[in-house]
Amino acid sequence: VGGSSAIMRLAEDSVASHGLECVLKVASPKLVQRLCQQCFGEQMLPMALHHSANYVVQKLCDALTTDNQMQLVAGELLPNLEDVLAVCHFGVCTSLVKASARLACQQTEVMEALMVAFHVSDEPNRCCIAFLAMSALDALDAVPTESTAETAEGADAAPAAATNTGTTVRKSLEVCPQGIQLVTALLGLAEPTPLLDSLLALTTDQLFRLATEQSAGSRIFDAFFECVGVDNKRKRKLVKKLKGRLVQLACHKMGSYVVDACYRNSKAKSRQEIAKELLQ
Repeated sequence: VGGSSAIMRLAEDSVASHGLECVLKVASPKLVQRLCQQCFGEQMLPMALHHSANYVVQKLCDALTTDNQMQLVAGELLPNLEDVLAVCHFGVCTSLVKASARLACQQTEVMEALMVAFHVSDEPNRCCIAFLAMSALDALDAVPTESTAETAEGADAAPAAATNTGTTVRKSLEVCPQGIQLVTALLGLAEPTPLLDSLLALTTDQLFRLATEQSAGSRIFDAFFECVGVDNKRKRKLVKKLKGRLVQLACHKMGSYVVDACYRNSKAKSRQEIAKELLQ
């Protein structure tokens, strides 16, 4: 194994970095341990910020096999996740979350670091909105919404009131593929309570859009029902939120998968309610 400077040069090369990725795919746990301790170390953050080397970091996360390795990587990356997000290297965050879920290690720390990076620590009930958009909450709120524009048209409307309307009554839900991947990965954690509460705080229209406007959006609902932290009460609450839109979902190419997931994961009473609405 070469030194950290040699690894860094390889990782930053657009061709050689692919070779490193291949090495990490087949590396033994012992080799991964040596790489974490001797080669990556303090180079982890610069690599995560580099346009080529960040893919090597992602493969390293995929290759982690022990709590010690996870702690080494998390120790370097978690305090700097906002910097990683700023350069749009979203895959690094998602790979780190997946490693945390797979190893059942650093899960609380990962969630807390993401809440800080997305600026949702003070508004945890809105973390799902920020995660899906892969945008810090304050940056997302700065984008005018339909309700903000309507308020601004009033001659006597105060600027503060317009801002408040735009942030608290957001009719749209910004969703990107990377955001869906992150939320799906987070639902693999043992107890992603802030995300669960935030997801259930979405409006019916926002949930409908999530289920239908992105081809992978329905996977979030599967991950929600499979999450070990989701009890029957939360499952029933989600199904209840979708009532009134189940027929539309069932007739939609992607939304039909959500209806199927709701039915499969519901108790007898909820199944009867779903069937009744679909048969009307």
